[in-house]
Amino acid sequence: MKISLYNLSRSVGVSPHHPSELMGHEDNVGEKGLLPILNALGYYSNRDVKRKPTLRHPLLKGGWRQPDYGVLEYNKNKYGMVVSIKPYGERLTEELEGELCGWCALAGSLYGVLTNGDEVIIIKPIRGVVEWDELDKIPSKAQLEMELGITIPKYSDYDLTYATRITEELTSQTINSIAEHCHNAIRSKKGKLIPERLYEFTKLVVMRIIDERRFRAKKQNELRMSTAFLEELEKRGVNVEEYMKNFFASIRDEIGIFDKDETLELGLDLIYSLINYLDTHSLWSEKVDVLGEIYERFLMRTMTGRELGDYFTPRPIIDAMVKMVNPSEDERVLDPACGTGGFLISSMRHVCRKEGKSMKEIAENFYGIDIFETVVKLCKINLWLHGNCHENVVRADSLDPNEAPDFLKDALIDPQSKGFDVILTNPPFGRKGGNEIPPEDLERLISRWKDLGVEMFECAYGRGGLRKIAPQSAFMELCIKALKPKGRLGIVIDNGLLSNPSKEDPAVREIIRRECIIDAVVGLPKGTFKPYGSNVYPAFIIMHRKENETERQGKIFRAEARKVGIQPARNIYVEDSYEDLEKICRIWEEYRSS
Repeated sequence: MKISLYNLSRSVGVSPHHPSELMGHEDNVGEKGLLPILNALGYYSNRDVKRKPTLRHPLLKGGWRQPDYGVLEYNKNKYGMVVSIKPYGERLTEELEGELCGWCALAGSLYGVLTNGDEVIIIKPIRGVVEWDELDKIPSKAQLEMELGITIPKYSDYDLTYATRITEELTSQTINSIAEHCHNAIRSKKGKLIPERLYEFTKLVVMRIIDERRFRAKKQNELRMSTAFLEELEKRGVNVEEYMKNFFASIRDEIGIFDKDETLELGLDLIYSLINYLDTHSLWSEKVDVLGEIYERFLMRTMTGRELGDYFTPRPIIDAMVKMVNPSEDERVLDPACGTGGFLISSMRHVCRKEGKSMKEIAENFYGIDIFETVVKLCKINLWLHGNCHENVVRADSLDPNEAPDFLKDALIDPQSKGFDVILTNPPFGRKGGNEIPPEDLERLISRWKDLGVEMFECAYGRGGLRKIAPQSAFMELCIKALKPKGRLGIVIDNGLLSNPSKEDPAVREIIRRECIIDAVVGLPKGTFKPYGSNVYPAFIIMHRKENETERQGKIFRAEARKVGIQPARNIYVEDSYEDLEKICRIWEEYRSS
């Protein structure tokens, strides 16, 4: 129940502030909007209301949490009411309301207040951190003192564990620490390749999130993926490793993403280590793609050389390309080399922000393909966590019609009516087993596409017939021909594709000139994609397919980014400023609207 702060102010005899006075920093909402109401209800600002109180708990292992206000301290670090303040006008979501109940648990509070200066939510927990009543007024000091004299709030260990998770602020530093710790733990115990390490870790994350959902939905009274529950199992003499494998099997069968015979391959020591470390960390947020960012940091810290390019595109580059291409709700979007789903998730978030929709509501228009089975599983899990958005992601070789899904083949056969509105991708520069596609493979692929009535891989023909080509050239042609007229393509390339006079590149450029209009070329600095060598400059192109043959190339937006949010250092990637890309996006919008 959301009530008006204006009406709440009037009901207690306080003159409401004008919205302009509450805008800007969230402190304006607290100091000018809410504190006068609390004063009118009998709470003295300097005595009864504590700003940013420090809440400690043994679960936090020396750490702490700080809500915006603690009201009426009745014991050390315990407050009768806790307050969460958001900037003026920020949307008050169900996630924020649940977080408020978490603050109540950590502060031992009977009531919680959440406001953005326009609306107010007032809650009274009635079952730990998973159930609460919504009220239409804030209790007075006299009422709260009376209630505290009758009952002191009690929260279980599971309530407090969950509370520490949902009240954590997920910063880049926090996510980086989670990724580094968990990867090092898995690497030291398992001899698996990078994607397999990620995949085993992901199983644990899925188990944690499903466990929380069941707890939140009141289907179980405990958090089974918690240190407290492991200790309980030990006391009962239960085989913990076997229990966790059975727990994974039940989740595997429930959600239908994992293979039917898959099991949890983390040993008992890793299960204990990771559950204990992650116990008080949040692994989910509406605002942050936590799993996606953890994936990136796994990859950034462990993969160098060509293997990194198979899986990793820095998120600032993805987000910049999505903003510039600007997909909409009614458009079909494809990534034919989707990796762990970075372009798909960023595109869906972009559309959701524009349209006010959930990711599940728009998911049917988003499609992904990747050749590596484990990577596809990671992508599907990541999309599933974002609202069951994984149905259109498949494992296949996009270049081979014997494997390509029907939605891609249909787009190539009949782009006019079944082509894609938007394609966003970072295609592989190399290929498993070699950097280039040999003529004998191309001949087979060309023949198979011809059987479907599709002329494919023109870029492979030279004066002497077929020649080997880089996968990026094959993907460039594939993407162009899968677009419908006026469809838009954002694609990462080696800058040499635009300027190198040798090999097959002239043929690729001819296809671009014939079929497309280039809208923008954004150069990226050396080292952005380390597998391509220090002498290679990457870039991304934004273009659209011609509506008819008479359309002619006009001005091209050209920009160079010196920093892209990430840079190579000592054979690993470290974070850097991405303000260049943000500036380029702003200038692009001005350019397009002029």
